[in-house]
Amino acid sequence: MMSAFDPPRAVVRRVVEDALAEDLGILGDITSIACVDETQHAEAVFVARADGVVAGTALATETFRQLDEELAVEWLVHDGDSVGAGTHLGRVTGSLRTILTGERTALNFMCHCSGIATTTRRYVVAARGNVRVLDTRKTLPGLRAVQRAAVRAGGGFNHRDSLSDAVLIKDNHVAATGIAKSIDRARSAWPGRMIEVECDSIEQVVEARDAAADRVLARKRR
Repeated sequence: MMSAFDPPRAVVRRVVEDALAEDLGILGDITSIACVDETQHAEAVFVARADGVVAGTALATETFRQLDEELAVEWLVHDGDSVGAGTHLGRVTGSLRTILTGERTALNFMCHCSGIATTTRRYVVAARGNVRVLDTRKTLPGLRAVQRAAVRAGGGFNHRDSLSDAVLIKDNHVAATGIAKSIDRARSAWPGRMIEVECDSIEQVVEARDAAADRVLARKRR
């Protein structure tokens, strides 16, 4: 069953397919094929090495499913749960050769997603409920939905998903057209869309406010 912290199912399938194709190469896991008997079965346990927030279980499950649908994956925690070092997160049971083939791909997904969720949770806790922590579009190509799901697992919220979702007037737009004019043109072209303006001075904030921008994004000067 999917949760609010899972990426879309189609994304999960595609991302795992790409990861396994990249990792298996032409011949597959030649080490496990050579060293582990095909009939040998085992149970492997996911164990947290550090305190953190869990994320990425859907991707790990899909990794083993694509390799062998007879593998049984059971989770003892859910995405979004805070865990301590040494916590058993879940287990996978079945062919040892297949488990060894998929373990690194599954762990890479969980480590990456859990790292994002854990970092997000730190900011959420630091904010003490006074602000909403939002993500950005600065994601790895092809992994946006995965990384944004991890942000949600950490207690954060998603900003715009793509360039089509909202108007975000950045410094380059301001340099080309100006704040007030950019807002006016955006409102005429896309009525009803949220308009956000990136500002790096109080003067720009005032101009954006007077032009009725929906949001102001503070930009730190370098």
